[in-house]
Amino acid sequence: MKKILITTIIAIGAQNFVGAQNLVPLQAQTIIFVKPDGTGNGSSWADACNLEHAVGNKSAVGMGFTPTPPQIWVQTGTYYPSAMLTIPDSVKMYGGFSGTETDLSQRDFVGNPTIIDAQKKFGSVVRLSPFAELNGFTIQNGNANDNPHKNGGGVWMDDNSTIANCKIINNSAAINGGGLYAKGSVNVKNCTIENNMALVEGANVYGGCISGLLVPIINKHPNAVAQSRMVDTAFSALSVSVAGASPFSYQWYFNTTNNNTDGTPIQGATKAFYTPSSTTVGTFYYYCEITDSSGTVISNVSGAHTVGGCAAGTFNLGTVSFASATTRTIIGKGITQVWSDAVTATGCQKTAFNGGTSGAYKLDCRSNPSYPGDLFSWCLVMKYVSTLCPAPWRVPTRQDFIDLDKAFGGTGENRNASSYVSFINTNYIGKWGAAYGGFAYAGALHNQGFNSRYWPQTEHTVDNGYYLYLTPSGDIYPQNNGHIYYKASGFALRCVR
Repeated sequence: MKKILITTIIAIGAQNFVGAQNLVPLQAQTIIFVKPDGTGNGSSWADACNLEHAVGNKSAVGMGFTPTPPQIWVQTGTYYPSAMLTIPDSVKMYGGFSGTETDLSQRDFVGNPTIIDAQKKFGSVVRLSPFAELNGFTIQNGNANDNPHKNGGGVWMDDNSTIANCKIINNSAAINGGGLYAKGSVNVKNCTIENNMALVEGANVYGGCISGLLVPIINKHPNAVAQSRMVDTAFSALSVSVAGASPFSYQWYFNTTNNNTDGTPIQGATKAFYTPSSTTVGTFYYYCEITDSSGTVISNVSGAHTVGGCAAGTFNLGTVSFASATTRTIIGKGITQVWSDAVTATGCQKTAFNGGTSGAYKLDCRSNPSYPGDLFSWCLVMKYVSTLCPAPWRVPTRQDFIDLDKAFGGTGENRNASSYVSFINTNYIGKWGAAYGGFAYAGALHNQGFNSRYWPQTEHTVDNGYYLYLTPSGDIYPQNNGHIYYKASGFALRCVR
């Protein structure tokens, strides 16, 4: 990137002149626009000035701001000032712009990195005056090793100043606060402070990270990556790390919405790490509140933690039996299977096992008048896997359906509309059963007399399970290719041995 050339600032009355570069009067604009190679007066992106001219325009005279303190909008790029940049009282300087924005909300400080690099020539890199704000920058390679600046290699913060959405990296100080030095009560929000050091006080709160009177600084937030698990399957642990005036106290919270406010405190979750529970079906978010002697700070919210599968509960199946005593023996390609007729559960008491996080079939056993056998959710099948198919029978797996396909002359590979095994054409349908019971979803029966769907005990995701699909023409589709469905749906069940 091009290095910024600095010209001495001279203040005359209400107009600032920077060498031959005329800047607009303070009271004439509320936004100063900055580009790495800017040579204009800062009145627009097209006429942007450079960074040190913009900061000089704010501090050259002690006049009031009308109607509000101005902002400095800084285009993405790397800036190399020759001395510490001081952001004046109440001025807000924002990075992360591409150079076309007309509204602050349009910037992207992640996608448009804006870097201020001192090249180890001086420190502090940036000083924030009272009520000033620095937002959306990387501050790097500051070196506070000379009077009067031996503290705060990266950033010096005066009372009531704010830094947000920033990275403070690879800075050093001769005494305190290699990364950040706070003089008073300050606000630090969503910042990363790493790989900094202080040469005297060592690698502690006064050294590699921060110094001063401020609330804890969160160096590591909870993982923002979403996780999905079945009920009672462990999640990966979440953790935070902080710098400040130890000792610290921690309190983790959970939320059903994606935010870090108004959550519910988790009893006993009072350490820097926490493993989310997977006992309750649903989607949850987590964050941590950290407190030290200077104050309290709240972490970012974690990624979504989705728990699917079968919620715990009691259930009465009634009398379980097969629709008839008829069995079907399938032999082919070295495979032998014995299949039962459809399973019924006479007198089954209905309840709500919401399988997965989607779907709306809430009755886990349902009589099906036109079909010899009941419909069950995947959840109920798995909860009563040994009861619905008593020994020597068992609930089939996805592999059993694949083997069924192979025994009938199929390939056992993924199916599509032109690749399937036809029971009718080879008279196999009578060997496996031809009754079309349809399926249940959203509290209603569908496709009775037209097709059937059968559960294996093999899941696909926390929301969906694999199933075998028997079409109206007697075709069988035993594998994926869309043949997964909400576990909360009501499908038929046959047992195998």
